[in-house]
Amino acid sequence: MAKTTRDILLLGGTGAMGVYLVPELIKLGYEVTVTSRSKQTSRRKHTRYIEGNAKDLSFVKRILEDKQYDAIVDFMVYKTDEFKSRVNFLLSKTQQYMFISSYRVYDGSAEPLSEDSPRLLDTTTDREYLQTDEYALTKARQENILKQSNQANWTIVRPAITYSKDRFQLGIMEAGEFLSRALQGRTVPFPGEMLDKQTTMTWAGDVAQMIARLVGKKDSLSETYTVATSESHRWSEVIEVYQKLVGLKIKTVPLGDYERVIGRKYQIKYDRMFDRRIDNSKILKATGMTQKDLTLLEDGLSMELKTFVDSPQFEVINQAIDRGMDALVAGRVVARPAIKSRIRAHLKKIKRFIRSKQEYDGAILSLGGYYNYGGLIQRYALYMFLKKNGYNFKVFKLAHMQKFGVEAGDRTNLVRFADKYLDEEVFHPLLGGFYPSYIVGSDQVWRDWYGGSWSKFKIFFLGFVKNRKAIKIAYAASFGADDLASAGINTRNRTNIRKYIRRFRHISVREKSAVKLVSQLGGEADVCLDPTLLLTAKDYRSLLGDYDSPVEASGKKTLFTYILDESTLKSSVTQSTKKALHADVVALNPNDGTKLPTMEHWIAQFRESDFVITDSFHGVVFSIIHNKPFIVFGNKKRGLARIVDLLKPLGLMYRIINESSSKDFEAEKYLQAIDWHEVNKRLSAMRTASAEWLLNAVRDEEQ
Repeated sequence: MAKTTRDILLLGGTGAMGVYLVPELIKLGYEVTVTSRSKQTSRRKHTRYIEGNAKDLSFVKRILEDKQYDAIVDFMVYKTDEFKSRVNFLLSKTQQYMFISSYRVYDGSAEPLSEDSPRLLDTTTDREYLQTDEYALTKARQENILKQSNQANWTIVRPAITYSKDRFQLGIMEAGEFLSRALQGRTVPFPGEMLDKQTTMTWAGDVAQMIARLVGKKDSLSETYTVATSESHRWSEVIEVYQKLVGLKIKTVPLGDYERVIGRKYQIKYDRMFDRRIDNSKILKATGMTQKDLTLLEDGLSMELKTFVDSPQFEVINQAIDRGMDALVAGRVVARPAIKSRIRAHLKKIKRFIRSKQEYDGAILSLGGYYNYGGLIQRYALYMFLKKNGYNFKVFKLAHMQKFGVEAGDRTNLVRFADKYLDEEVFHPLLGGFYPSYIVGSDQVWRDWYGGSWSKFKIFFLGFVKNRKAIKIAYAASFGADDLASAGINTRNRTNIRKYIRRFRHISVREKSAVKLVSQLGGEADVCLDPTLLLTAKDYRSLLGDYDSPVEASGKKTLFTYILDESTLKSSVTQSTKKALHADVVALNPNDGTKLPTMEHWIAQFRESDFVITDSFHGVVFSIIHNKPFIVFGNKKRGLARIVDLLKPLGLMYRIINESSSKDFEAEKYLQAIDWHEVNKRLSAMRTASAEWLLNAVRDEEQ
């Protein structure tokens, strides 16, 4: 018999948002089951409560043993390891798993915040903070785990500050800390430095309505939503609302003194001291709501406080904090925590940090960023090749290369790919003392992109590595030019580089011309393939999985053009080839300012198309990997040597078009079949040699 009811499970659904979500779901026709640690009596039809701790996985498994829910909304706050141990189970037991994250995952660089804004976990260089599992980092790490699960039936929800029947906040203070004092007529201290910071506070009833409308929507799967109002206020304005409603009295105090009393330094530093305004257009569009449907702050607080102040119920009030607040109000100096206890806590963090590095065989340092497909896929290929061969490496992210956005176009899909597949860590020079080996490469890592900034360039010669026992490796590194001057390496930098390059245990480069350049810098190098060629078409098919073909069946052949730098010549060659092939053209220009399609889409274009025209090195690579006939335009500006050094040993030099050969261009010449059997045989030998070189280097064996 077909199922007629729609069942929703709320894990821990009796909190600030859950109490409003239950009636919203019932309105939409759902049968709602709620877990609660305390006994609850249902006063509504279509609702039942199960007593138990939803953080106990055995309890949750008993609930889900014989019942499949249409959706699970998870309000529980887990440690990262707890979440990792259950996420696949929860995803397997529902059509939609809704993970309640937080707007606190965002860093402070975007204004206003949207779903694509950078996250603290990805951008902060605060090493001490990164060793914690503080709330903002915890939620971001768990988002990553969810995205890496290889399941698509999840929705991430990021509420901002949410106030409710018994949940009120002011700065970092909860109701028991500030509202209890206000109702007693006692003054509340507040940091003067925070008064002008913008905050966004949303009524829980509105948050519940937005979440309820995401439930059951197929379009919301594998999506992230910032669930909040767009109405924002300075904290000074929030204080005025509380003054009007409950007679709140405030005394401004120095932020440092305030932090020593209340604590929660990371919440202060990495949230409340940021301006937090929200762009809620995505959630409004998804739910069919408008900003006018949402409750104004003063109206919402007034409604909730009228009920609360008649019979206020506070959790146990921290008397030490309360006394400290009295001292602040009285103007007394607040003592700092004992130095010894702080040192002990710091040493524990250092020990945890060192232990976390011992799990890895080393770290990879490449250009980073999300500028283009080639730069990211070569990073992925190196990481994945090592992983396939039993080696566990971290991938460093460079903060100054993480920006993506309006100048280059939206790179969100590339960020998502990296989040899903790469085990990344924000680079800090101190990380040079902990890993047993370091690999720099591939791509143009030894080209000075930094305008002579040696501090940034030095990183790619592993100048930060302090561990003398660490194995230093360069794999398929490139200068991006045929001479040092063209690579931006001036006389001063040559002297600096010589000192570091001699400390490498193993060096390979991508182009033959680079062997001479390494020699000029005092080193010796071999030539190896770009890491993307260490993987095969089968490996990339595995990455694509069940990804749908981007090419629509029309009965005609498909000509895929992947062009980085448009020109009249390239347009002319494309049109001639299109006519000769009788093909439809599918074009992708990653530099046209539009949002880039996914990495999977990009790879699938090579797999599905019949012919490729490109001016990109990695465009050539993926044409060869997928055995697709291609034309490549010589591009000295972006580095022609790497294309020549790849095509020459494969017998494919005639696929290059330069300015001189373009005058007599005849498309039919390039439509002749390529002997892929011979090409693949040669490539296989080159791949084997490069793979052996890299694995020997990692094992630190002689080449």
